[in-house]
Amino acid sequence: MDLDSATLTVRNVGELVATLQALHGKASGPLWFRGHRCAQWQLRPTVHRAQGLREADLASQFVLEAPARHSAIPALDDLSAWLTLMRHYGLPSRLLDWTDSPLVAAYFAVAYEQGEGDRAIWALRPVELNELHGVQGIPFLTHDAVRSLVEHAFGRGHGGGMTLAVRAAQMDLRMALQAARYTIHGSTDALDESADASSFLSQLVIPGEAVDQFKADLSLLGIRRSVLFPDLEHLAKELQEGQP
Repeated sequence: MDLDSATLTVRNVGELVATLQALHGKASGPLWFRGHRCAQWQLRPTVHRAQGLREADLASQFVLEAPARHSAIPALDDLSAWLTLMRHYGLPSRLLDWTDSPLVAAYFAVAYEQGEGDRAIWALRPVELNELHGVQGIPFLTHDAVRSLVEHAFGRGHGGGMTLAVRAAQMDLRMALQAARYTIHGSTDALDESADASSFLSQLVIPGEAVDQFKADLSLLGIRRSVLFPDLEHLAKELQEGQP
């Protein structure tokens, strides 16, 4: 296994575990994971993927209209909590979702139909990413080192051009079950296109012909829709599809 290669191949959960055991030996901290239904998709948050989206306008309008629709909103000046809440409900933002669990990432890579192409699991070394920007460890979204990036999402301050790995409060059960973590992106460039990407990123490709095997392995291990999305809607969908 060539761990210095930017791309590695895994064909089942057993190979995924063996690869991650080797990758952990290269990391000075934890590994985070993100699953993509297409191996060619880049690591770029939703607000940076489409032309014409005005992040600050979206954020401000969300803060304005959310109180009438949500029973437990953050304080108006708690911008980090607002940013997390917006991301949780799917509003385009500069946050990119990651997870502590490689099995959760694998689920999102293979569970949904996306043609017959290759899928991917990205493995991030968050400590190494932050060290490139002079930030030690993995700060919370409320940390001073992250404040300018958060404020810039709401049209305040300069924001800077860096991308950092951050932790944030888990605001509901789904975030806890999916072991949610984040990168916050001050730059519109894809994270995987960074000049130093190989020092903190690895891509684990799941060949298209191995997707069904991955699905079977994950189901056997209890990684299913109703577990990761613990509500009646997703339970009903799972039962309708005949999953155990």
